[in-house]
Amino acid sequence: MKVILLDHVEHLGLPGQIANVKDGYFRNYLGPRRLAVEATEANLRGLQGKQRKLKEAAARIIGEAQTLADQLKGRTVEFIMKVAESNRLYGSVGPGDIAEKLAELGFNIERRRIALPGPIKTTGTFTATIRLQPTVATPITIVVTAEEPPASEAGPARETEAQAEAASEAAGPATGSDAP
Repeated sequence: MKVILLDHVEHLGLPGQIANVKDGYFRNYLGPRRLAVEATEANLRGLQGKQRKLKEAAARIIGEAQTLADQLKGRTVEFIMKVAESNRLYGSVGPGDIAEKLAELGFNIERRRIALPGPIKTTGTFTATIRLQPTVATPITIVVTAEEPPASEAGPARETEAQAEAASEAAGPATGSDAP
């Protein structure tokens, strides 16, 4: 079935384009959400009259996306996470976490627009791609570092050092320089 897209549909097209879709996809998804209409003769004639407006709207949307991409380009988003041995994270960093950090920086990006090769489960530097429009994408850098443990969790190494110092002070001076 041929349809005329009224809005941007991921993997299908931009407003004003004619696409071939299955009947059920139009009937159950595109039609009820008013993302497309059937490509009948009357709708095609109406499309020709609206074509200029749709192209202007599409150009405006792409221009706004390009401006946002320029602002995001080269940005670094940092995460400080708890880690286990071998730099494995307790949990992971995903698109939702990145979207929250970007929101803190003043960028309202939907998590579905953030593409990662997979969830980030180790410390290091990673690259994520933000797809704002089908023709506009920009990379950002994700840095994941280990959280420093509190002093009480520093481990037995510091405790043994403190115990060794206390024992050496209790034993007395090692040299005779302190003797009267």
